[in-house]
Amino acid sequence: MTHLLVDADSMVYKSCFNVVTVDEAFNKFKTKINYLKDEMWTDDLVIFLKGVENFRAVDFPLYKANRPKADPASIVPELYAILEEEEIGIQSDGCEADDLVRSAAHESQHNGDPFVIVGIDKDLFCDPFTYYNPDKQEQFSLTQKEADFNYYSQLLTGDSTDNIKGLHRVGPKTAARLLESTTQWKDLVIREYKERFPTDYEDVLTLVGHLIHIKRNEKDWFNIGFGDFYDRKIDIEKIGKLLGYDI
Repeated sequence: MTHLLVDADSMVYKSCFNVVTVDEAFNKFKTKINYLKDEMWTDDLVIFLKGVENFRAVDFPLYKANRPKADPASIVPELYAILEEEEIGIQSDGCEADDLVRSAAHESQHNGDPFVIVGIDKDLFCDPFTYYNPDKQEQFSLTQKEADFNYYSQLLTGDSTDNIKGLHRVGPKTAARLLESTTQWKDLVIREYKERFPTDYEDVLTLVGHLIHIKRNEKDWFNIGFGDFYDRKIDIEKIGKLLGYDI
């Protein structure tokens, strides 16, 4: 039986829209999960949720700092508390739900277990796996080339949703044009960073990759050839300023 690996954070937030009590939100969440089971013809699923802290925010405090602060009246924290109390889902303490989903997917692939990743976050679309978008009710699969294209594109553009700056004035269209000009995408990304940051490109690219990269296992830190974030002991203030952050 195919099992579902569910990045459920978006479901939590959407369950809290247009409700008054946390009980209503909890019921909406359960309805979404039951609908997902019916839609995918399986009861075999694992739910992943955000937990306490996240290495990205610890290592770079401006990570997601552009997002509006939570409304004190929001019932989202209450819903997370109920889900934890009811032991619904696995909390991603120290990382993000995406990291646990991707790790579980690679473990399932290694074991030969069929699976589908459920989520709406484009950050996860970096493997040649099968995905289901619950918002669009759409299932699709990626080839290795498509997955790699998504991954290297994000290294070029950064991710404005999470306040990750990439190369200045390189959006998805420019990134696509650059990637389509060659088949050596890793070399292209390194070259583009080197052109813009001649003396510090290794640290700049390593910081961006550290924030972008979704982990495949506990020790899978981003390393494009210069060592990982912790090996390099990056000067966050200096590199952050080079990327254009107000530090």
